[in-house]
Amino acid sequence: VNDLGFSDNDNDGMADNTELTRPPDTDNDGHPDYIDLDADNDGIYDVVEGGDGDQDTNGDGMIDNNDIGFSDNDGDGMADNAEPTPAPDTDGDGNPDYMDLDSDGDGCDDVIEAGFTDNDGDGYLGGSPVQEDSMGVVISGIDGYTAPADLDNNGITDFLEEGSEATFITQPTDLEIYNDGDNLIIGADVTSLSVIVYQWQYSPDDRITWIDLQDSAYNGTTFIGSSTNTLEMYDMDKSFDNYLFRLVASTPSYACGKDVISDDSRLTLKEIFIPDGFSPNSDGINDTWHITGIDRFHTNRVEVYNRWELKVYEKDGYNSSEEWDGTINVKNLIIGQSQLPEGTYFYIIDLGEEKASGRKPIKGYVYIRRSRR
Repeated sequence: VNDLGFSDNDNDGMADNTELTRPPDTDNDGHPDYIDLDADNDGIYDVVEGGDGDQDTNGDGMIDNNDIGFSDNDGDGMADNAEPTPAPDTDGDGNPDYMDLDSDGDGCDDVIEAGFTDNDGDGYLGGSPVQEDSMGVVISGIDGYTAPADLDNNGITDFLEEGSEATFITQPTDLEIYNDGDNLIIGADVTSLSVIVYQWQYSPDDRITWIDLQDSAYNGTTFIGSSTNTLEMYDMDKSFDNYLFRLVASTPSYACGKDVISDDSRLTLKEIFIPDGFSPNSDGINDTWHITGIDRFHTNRVEVYNRWELKVYEKDGYNSSEEWDGTINVKNLIIGQSQLPEGTYFYIIDLGEEKASGRKPIKGYVYIRRSRR
């Protein structure tokens, strides 16, 4: 009766104009929001989404006299320090965060960005049907109601920070040709609304395995920037010939995003390096004749002869994925087993450049070692 326009014509003790107003029950669990500790069932207490989570010192979803620093000097049942806090609406969509399953509006539900489990992808904690206690807290989930995740450690919980999956704007160069001892830099540009975490990887076996690179020295080569978008390589060793490098970009604070991977950048030694031996004994070390730099010469031809000048091996377009393993491949030639015996062999390598550059075929000797030591 102290309010303008008040009437109670049916004398039921309720203002006539408010009787038709149904108290909001965002998650339709039968508990109106004003007595529901988790009005949207996302596993995050309303007091946290309402901006006063730091005042719930015992983490039970309520600010009361069980919490350190609690006071209610005006006796209205609300903590004095919480009363001035407006209900945040992070994405400005008209729904306060405690009623919004995607508070930051980035397309990734709060329950996921908080680091909790949503089995059926409906934005509610756990799976359906949801089971709750008398305070509206989901009890059918396996987690929830702990501190929401801040995986980029920037002080803003991930469910309140608009994010997106990373996207490559520019890719690393697909081929880097170098001389032994050169310095190289490869890089890429990546964009995202989220904080991006970078990791360079390398593959010594043409994409079969990828290994995370660290800022360190490998085979005399120093790598710097392995966790940035620019990788610096100093004193490049010839052993990195034909290695592949790529950049992995992650957005840990955007839980709905996947890691994105750049195109490969292949390192190729400018000069040809021909080993004078290899050991095809199946120990996984030096089992094939790796001719460094030959991949750049697509029209090459390799021939190998034994001590009696019989051709035992020939290959057009010799490359690092089809290397000689010490077996005979010349038709109509039989010398015991197909595997050549240990010994010294003579080779001729024509890079296919003689007409263009006057470069003569390369001749030399290669030793096959069979025994293990």
